[in-house]
Amino acid sequence: MWRSLFSAVGIMLLIVGVQFFLVDEAILADSVLERRDSIGQNWLGNDADVASDLLPTTRRNFSPPEWAPYSLLSSGAVVLLYTLGMRSRGG
Repeated sequence: MWRSLFSAVGIMLLIVGVQFFLVDEAILADSVLERRDSIGQNWLGNDADVASDLLPTTRRNFSPPEWAPYSLLSSGAVVLLYTLGMRSRGG
């Protein structure tokens, strides 16, 4: 059980580290009020003016620091190497 947990954490760290290499900046915004159901109407009803007034106007920019991809990749690799050294109970 511990081996699979540590391997999942290591793989996740590797994936996030690679993503930080590819993404320079991410814009975060709440999109709860922008969701629409299958027929195209807003979940608040038919009044589109009310829904457009409630849409979020604030957005946050997230820019990862320069050291983040390297540290995530290296720590993910160390955790995966640690899982290779663990003994499995089944065998």
